[in-house]
Amino acid sequence: MSGTKKIVFGTVRQIKGTIKNTIGSIINNKQMVIEGNNEKLYGKIQVKLGNIENTITEY
Repeated sequence: MSGTKKIVFGTVRQIKGTIKNTIGSIINNKQMVIEGNNEKLYGKIQVKLGNIENTITEY
């Protein structure tokens, strides 16, 4: 997977995690909040890896 694709998928995963976190907070579901936080973190890591991959391929 290219760096740009990782960035896009990571951003989508962050948005999905934010939505899951918000819904979990509204309905008072702690498990959903935790899953949302994990998803957001995974998305941030994926974006960082995509940025690193793009930087490496530039050189």
